[in-house]
Amino acid sequence: MTAIRVDPEFESQLSEAIKLHNRAVAGHAESVRVAKKAFENLHQLNPTSAVTRAYLGSSLILMARDEVRTYTRMQLAKQGLKHLDEAILAEPWNRTIRLLRGLVTSKLPEQYFHRSESVIEDFIVLLDGEIRHPGSLDERTYKSLIEELGQVYRRTHRLHEADLCEKQVQILNGVPVASNNDGLTVTKSSVTPVSVTAHEERKPASTLDLVGALLSLAGISLFQWTQNHS
Repeated sequence: MTAIRVDPEFESQLSEAIKLHNRAVAGHAESVRVAKKAFENLHQLNPTSAVTRAYLGSSLILMARDEVRTYTRMQLAKQGLKHLDEAILAEPWNRTIRLLRGLVTSKLPEQYFHRSESVIEDFIVLLDGEIRHPGSLDERTYKSLIEELGQVYRRTHRLHEADLCEKQVQILNGVPVASNNDGLTVTKSSVTPVSVTAHEERKPASTLDLVGALLSLAGISLFQWTQNHS
């Protein structure tokens, strides 16, 4: 197998650009433009880097967030979405890219961008990945994804799926939840570890049912896709 060559200078510049991006996420307007320029330069240096392209897309959408002109805002957002979608096509199982696209697009107005399906796909893939490879997400991010997923479902009037997510969050918070016929083990006393690993012991068995149920509700094509990449 040929070893992957890593350019230390490129990685260093990427790391600094990501720091700028994170400041932009926190609301620092000037960092948005600097980050976008940095990712454009990095994308030119290495057009095959899907992570760089994803961050470029996210930076463009952050610029759209701060733009006051409606037409320009829409164009920036569309450009950003194109980069994010292309990054996912290049590396569909990259968790960083999935997290970026899911979190950024979940904030876009559904009536203009119609991105709820891609958000649901990204979040389910991330949750499914955490079940298959425990430790890929920290506990705070893990719970936040389920909360965000529930909100997306509720906004798009898929109330059953939204209720599944809300119950799972309650379980993770240690709140007793009444059991019903939705296929989840939802009583606090019935929560059991998935395996013997320390990380998984913090996750209730109902998480497996949650992901399974949501995959089923999302459609058989997504279920088959995850099975083929397990």
